Amino acid sequence: MKYTLAIALVLVALTSAQNCNNPLLDVFNLEGLANPVSGAGAPVCGNLQNGQTCCSNTTLLTFQGLIDAMTKELQQLAGSRDIYIAQLRTNYTDAYQDQVSDLTDYDGDINDIQDANAAVGDPIKTQYESFKQLSSELDSFDDSDNYKNDFIDMQNKRVTCLTTLLQYQAEILCLACDPNWEDNGVAADGTVTADAAVCTNIQDACAPFSAAMDKFNPLYQAMQTFNRLVGMTDWVKFYHDNDVFPNATLSDDVFSSTNATERTNTFPSNCTEDSCVWQCGALFSGSFELNQTVAANGAGIIGQGDFVLPDIGVIETTPSGTRRLQETGTWSPDLTNSQITVTVASDPAAVTNLDGSDASDADINDHLDGFRTTIIGAFLVLLPILSAILF
Repeated sequence: MKYTLAIALVLVALTSAQNCNNPLLDVFNLEGLANPVSGAGAPVCGNLQNGQTCCSNTTLLTFQGLIDAMTKELQQLAGSRDIYIAQLRTNYTDAYQDQVSDLTDYDGDINDIQDANAAVGDPIKTQYESFKQLSSELDSFDDSDNYKNDFIDMQNKRVTCLTTLLQYQAEILCLACDPNWEDNGVAADGTVTADAAVCTNIQDACAPFSAAMDKFNPLYQAMQTFNRLVGMTDWVKFYHDNDVFPNATLSDDVFSSTNATERTNTFPSNCTEDSCVWQCGALFSGSFELNQTVAANGAGIIGQGDFVLPDIGVIETTPSGTRRLQETGTWSPDLTNSQITVTVASDPAAVTNLDGSDASDADINDHLDGFRTTIIGAFLVLLPILSAILF
């Protein structure tokens, strides 16, 4: 069975307009009854227990399993991401800062290159300053206690966010069985209207997590710019030793384009830890997937545009791609209505060693050795591209 993701809400209301042509039944591939029946004995969903239902008890009993399956998928992704962050810290923090320290030995040479040939030297100097800035941002990961506290704080805020979103998901399952759907904000195409308070609730639950996750972006960007940093160090060193520009191209930066675990987090502009309307825009669209809240849209290399995340397992976009939740309306649910249990683990992969000891110590050396075999071609051709990528 496909579990179509469409965040929606429940208005507990009884009206005379009752029928079982609820379009949300098709959205969720649920089997409905021909006509409404009393929901007095319904095992879940308060909105049905107090009125009528279009689903049998057998169908209603599957709802807990559907939410559990979604929770499992999200926690698997969250756990993989936790492990990856820990491994990045082990593999790149010290190595990146050491490499930047090596590059600063040639500070005078970089200034000389800039003075001698601005077309070559300006982008080198710009990137040099970027590398130093990123190195300073990695300082926060040197202290194990501070890093661990930030990591645990991020995990706990993720629990709050995912729990709220999954509760809304449980509510829409109950709404799908509600014969009062026409009076509860559900349109014939499956879109639903909601009160502005819904957006506020989402921001309250998820903006803190996005802000906490944003703290770890330097680790991703250190990994993605490491090849460039090493290449620039080698390039400037060659100039220092030979007083001529080397005939060498810097290797491309490393982009993670397929694995959602390896995406950087994007904290949108005009967002704060307390308020982020962008999240409502993302959640209130047919293309939203819950995994985006865990892995976010990756900022990638510094200044690069967002990536589009792939689907993960059972969590899919809506079949038609249309909006399932409108941003204005009067529909504001009580998140305890569904009576479906949502349990999100804070540390799903049991990443108790937050230093990432499972990462291979050889990884960084292999990365370096592999890079140094690729610095061929004409460096000058890439200068405009390098500047555009980093800024």
